Amino acid sequence: MTRQAATYRLQLEPGFDLHEARRLVPYLARLGITHVYLSPVLEARAGSTHGYDVTDPGRVRAELGGMAAFVALADTAAEHGLTLLLDIVPNHMAASEENPAWRDVLRLGAASPYARWFDLSWHTGPEPFPIPLPVLGAPLEDVLAAGELALAAEDGSVVVTYFDRRFPCSPEGCAFLARTTGMHTGAPGNIAADAETTVMASAPTTADAASAADPASMARAPAPAETASAPDPAAAAELVARFDALADTERTHVLRELLDLQHYAIRFWRSCAGVVGYRRFFDIDDLVSVRVEDPGVFDAVHAGLDRCLAHPAVAGVRVDHVDGLLDPVGYLRRLRALLDRRRPDAWLLVEKILAPDEALPADWPVDGTTGYEFLVTLNGLLVPEAGGRSLQALHGRLTGMRVEPTDMALARKRQVLERIFSGELDLLARELTALREGVPVPAADPALRAALAETSVRMEVYRTYVRGPGPSPTDRRRIEAALAAAEQALAGQSAAGTLPFLRAVLLLDAEVLDRRLRPALAFVQRWQQLTGPLMAKGYEDTALYRYSALAAGSDVGAELDRPWTPAAEVHAFLAGRAAAPRTLNTTSTHDTKRSEDVRARLDVLAELADDWAAAVGGWTRAIEGWNAPVPGSEPTVAGRTTAVRGSRPGVERSAPAPALDDTVYLLLQIIVGTWPLHGRVEETWLDRLRAYAVKAAREAKARTSWRDPDPQYEEALQTMLTRLLTHPDHADFRRQAGALADRTAAPGVLGSLAQLLIKTTAPGTPDLYRGSELWRYDLVDPDNRRPVDFEARARLLAELEPLVQAPRPAGVAALVRDWRSGALKLYVTRAALACRARHAAYAGGGYTPLEAVGPAGEHLFAFQRGSADGPVTVAPRLMAFAVEMEPAVPAGVWEGTSLETEGVWRNALTGEETRSRSGRLPLAPLLATLPLALLEPV
Repeated sequence: MTRQAATYRLQLEPGFDLHEARRLVPYLARLGITHVYLSPVLEARAGSTHGYDVTDPGRVRAELGGMAAFVALADTAAEHGLTLLLDIVPNHMAASEENPAWRDVLRLGAASPYARWFDLSWHTGPEPFPIPLPVLGAPLEDVLAAGELALAAEDGSVVVTYFDRRFPCSPEGCAFLARTTGMHTGAPGNIAADAETTVMASAPTTADAASAADPASMARAPAPAETASAPDPAAAAELVARFDALADTERTHVLRELLDLQHYAIRFWRSCAGVVGYRRFFDIDDLVSVRVEDPGVFDAVHAGLDRCLAHPAVAGVRVDHVDGLLDPVGYLRRLRALLDRRRPDAWLLVEKILAPDEALPADWPVDGTTGYEFLVTLNGLLVPEAGGRSLQALHGRLTGMRVEPTDMALARKRQVLERIFSGELDLLARELTALREGVPVPAADPALRAALAETSVRMEVYRTYVRGPGPSPTDRRRIEAALAAAEQALAGQSAAGTLPFLRAVLLLDAEVLDRRLRPALAFVQRWQQLTGPLMAKGYEDTALYRYSALAAGSDVGAELDRPWTPAAEVHAFLAGRAAAPRTLNTTSTHDTKRSEDVRARLDVLAELADDWAAAVGGWTRAIEGWNAPVPGSEPTVAGRTTAVRGSRPGVERSAPAPALDDTVYLLLQIIVGTWPLHGRVEETWLDRLRAYAVKAAREAKARTSWRDPDPQYEEALQTMLTRLLTHPDHADFRRQAGALADRTAAPGVLGSLAQLLIKTTAPGTPDLYRGSELWRYDLVDPDNRRPVDFEARARLLAELEPLVQAPRPAGVAALVRDWRSGALKLYVTRAALACRARHAAYAGGGYTPLEAVGPAGEHLFAFQRGSADGPVTVAPRLMAFAVEMEPAVPAGVWEGTSLETEGVWRNALTGEETRSRSGRLPLAPLLATLPLALLEPV
């Protein structure tokens, strides 16, 4: 057994901790997994279900069991021959009072030893404080008038409270309170003039407090603490009591003055306009970016990882959101050095979404990506081009969207830039204007801002990686293409005249910039940190929800205008992947919009385009009026463009939209793609659909959004789903939708199995997402984090093991007949991983495309690994023509279809054998029981 690598992603949270993960190790080992791929394990906000909101990078998360549970998991993994892959989050931490470093910065301002940890100065000019915090639900004066702000004594400190939020009071603020309330220290009448450095400093420094609890926690701060007074709970409590005893009017006045003495400014969230005092993770205000480019900060925030790497069972790391970093290659080199000190052969993978014509930079010291490019390419193999084009035309007719998908995506990026990242754009434009003028400026040149905006939205990749002295040839080509597109778009406008200077800056033209070259490089690096979030929010989190001609083709990394991938392109892609054997081959992740099984089922709609068109045409009439105002409420937004909130009640804010707006068209596909295999409409499924409807609509940002939710529109969507799936008046819809869902289920199952087999045997490392070894018709998170019944999977695997060891056609045929249980998928997973372990060919780079010839040749995708006697993969595609209600393919379908090869071959999945004849291997005998094969020479 060669034990070729295979990873299995686990999502850790308080309900599924490191102890639970440890209990799964024997099952994963029996399944054929070699690497247990964990979601983040370091300390995060209480109750976090994902772990990306890190609060202390020096500790393993207590809610997951802490370091002891981690070591126990690693020990158990080692005992079973498994290793661990860790997911780390270098780009950001939680901007939360639970984060002791962040709390220390809010309390002490620039004097905090942790001030250099966070990217604070970008949004606020030369002085990084006070830090605007967009946390209030109304303007400050309204919040004060409502009495929603108060003071409390907690852990010996004075804090400002706002509902469940806590903001530390600065030493200066505490001294002010002591003077204002007449608090005495020592002799009667002696007001604490030096309270700032005595009792009112109250809380210890973060480093002292954390290291007292855990010597390794937060232990590598980049600078020593300046203040370290002991907390005084009694003094803090007395001060709060004195404040509370003030008259209401005086208390409000004192509180207002107290807030002016803080190193932060709590503000109405709408008033911040994207400028929140720190660089965020995308537009999430409670995630603050970390300056890991600083060597001291790097060491501090990787202290916990370093401790975990000390265990020999830790094989490497996956880096989340590498594109968010100021200098990705510099960071990766430093991380590689850290890994090499602990484990010279450690894996280093990056989460990176690649454009179709994009590759990882050659100078990145990494083993590969987490596999989105694999997911998209492989899914396209299951989409016929003709059917895909038909669905695109249908989508335009029914929803009224007449623009090309690429133009729509460009418009969404512009929308996001102005609505979400306007503050970042303003500050960059002001910096660019100052760079041109050679002196600081109070505001940006509007023309230069427009040129910068248009160039930014025209970037066709997430970002470039310019780090000096100039861009690489690839980056230069990307930037020049964006500039050329911007020039064409801005022709005749004043902004066009600023493009030559912008070109000189972005390309670091030394002749033009002269002494401004260094600040120009700093600008370009900051700009690169904007184009990534712009693409993520404008394309991935908006356009992919706004355009769903085929929802299966609107997933992470997808080309909206081309959801199909010709077989020849897939072969070329997989052959190129052989150069990076550790790169992940994934088909479902915690970030995908839909699971692999939902996508494969929806792909079938492109094969049944006429049937889908007929069904949707009827449904359009059935659901007319769904977007009417909800009884007893103000009118919903019934149009495609939402006007400014505050329109007069009873007045429509725009023209009525088609019944099948973008979101409804998506939801109709989701109904079919997730329709329960048992055929019953259950409340749990309906609840999932309703929750998904709200999230999808908000992400689309057409008629509601996270920033400006429209409750009436969202309620109308949910009511529509409820009526369609439960009301007697819509029995015809349920009958038709159920019939179409049944029609897609069986060919969708074959598509899922094809993806699984190719993923497991193609160059790269197969990656399984939690629970996906059985059918999982999951939607975007949090739906894809629902509990998984691992005990049932373990029992079923034990039952299947004898068949894996001695495959028999009759046994496999029984699984095909019982396909709805998911045992068939688990069996193929286990058998394919067992075959992978038997053959050293999977460790090498050999990949040979094979052509199936004959009547059904275009419905098979085949390749060989290693040499001429290496294992052969044969996977079905586009099978709706042959199967309807069951995934069993009629015997005659494969007659006359063969592969050009010699020898005797055995299908490792069924045990069936056949011999080549005149250099051709007939496939009908090998595909008689199961329409996919993993051939081993006999």
